Amino acid sequence: MYKRIILILISIFVLAIAIGQCTNDDEYVNDESLQNTFVDDNKSLANIEHSKEITDQNPSPKKELDLNEMPKGQPNAKIAVEHGVPKLETPRIINAMPEQILSRLGYSLSYNNTTKCANWVAWHLTKEHTDGPWSRKGTRYFEDTEASKPRQELVDWGQNPNGLDHGHMCPAGDNKWSKQAMEQTYLLTNICPQNRKLNGGDWKELEEKCRKWAKEYGDIYIACGPMYYNEKKSTIGGSKEIWVPDAFYKVVLCMKETPKAIGFIYPNEGRDHPMSYYACSVDNIESKTDIDFFYNLPDDIEVVVETQNNINGW
Repeated sequence: MYKRIILILISIFVLAIAIGQCTNDDEYVNDESLQNTFVDDNKSLANIEHSKEITDQNPSPKKELDLNEMPKGQPNAKIAVEHGVPKLETPRIINAMPEQILSRLGYSLSYNNTTKCANWVAWHLTKEHTDGPWSRKGTRYFEDTEASKPRQELVDWGQNPNGLDHGHMCPAGDNKWSKQAMEQTYLLTNICPQNRKLNGGDWKELEEKCRKWAKEYGDIYIACGPMYYNEKKSTIGGSKEIWVPDAFYKVVLCMKETPKAIGFIYPNEGRDHPMSYYACSVDNIESKTDIDFFYNLPDDIEVVVETQNNINGW
């Protein structure tokens, strides 16, 4: 009897040990599973942090603004604006050339530190601006310190063997309405070396005609600048080499009633011709200068007005 009880107790004890061992094995497996999960999570976190570190060290390159992809009429980020809106008279450069946009009270310009002259000068001439109390008398030329160097300086004009004039692009006569505006037309960035007879003759006649048109129509939009044809450039200013233009262009836009535009090309020579002799289309000038004029116009208007060249329509 006792032997049977002892055998039963021994069997129960062995069974208890076996059950305990199984329980311990399950707990080990569960702990290992939990550990693996923790390690995997840590690896994921590490990968995320590593990816972030790589991204921070090698950020995705910012997409550069491609001006060639810009739809016609959308402004270059550099162009002159007024109250956040691109000015109608402001052109844009089609092919790359040195350019620095400078804004003045009465005009804006694109300065070229290779030619040391403007690529273009543009302004909105209103009827009210065609006259005023301020005279150019006593006003002196002065260096534009906002322009990037090299730039024109007063001393450069001492080396001017052909006696060329300080040719205003935006004329003083269009800025009698303000003392500051008048003075700013004497900044050397608004000046090109110009034949003296042209400056006081046919070019002056065109400036006066533009003021007459502004009075007649209420306002007009103007852009003008130098043109260079010859590979061998004539210069003044000695080693500074301020380029002497081969010609000058001017484009004029009127939005009164039916919009119209016209262009002019004046050789940098002393001639005596009627304005019709110099008249041409805006398209013609664009093809010779690589400058896009009046591009802020609706395309259907721009296409029509830029083909016109008949001064009789004015």
